[in-house]
Amino acid sequence: MAGVAPNLLLVVFLLSSFFQSGFLLILALAISTFLVFAAFMPFWLFQPALIFSLVLAMKFAGGFLSGNKFLDFLIMLVLGTVGFYFFLNLAKAGSFQPALILKETIYNLVLGTAGWFFLRLFKRRQFLI
Repeated sequence: MAGVAPNLLLVVFLLSSFFQSGFLLILALAISTFLVFAAFMPFWLFQPALIFSLVLAMKFAGGFLSGNKFLDFLIMLVLGTVGFYFFLNLAKAGSFQPALILKETIYNLVLGTAGWFFLRLFKRRQFLI
């Protein structure tokens, strides 16, 4: 299917959208990611574009969720993972594999939760120094 790289990209984009308030910084991260992929892996441009589009759509729809940032992040991570594989299978006319999507969702939840708590700890310690 897609591999580990799209999962990491989804987690990083979602984490950056929650921990960075500036839209321009997130856009700069996305553009730099596309440039790196265009230079080194030009065959892999559809997936990062799809992930960034999903994260952007979820960020704008985030105001309609629970209001708890961590819970909203987890909800967006699940929706992003399922949406990514849904649109990827739709675009490539592939078969929808629920077991694989469940495995990838759990993997992203573990990565995202670890990243969330690491960034919270780093952000807290940054202000104490």
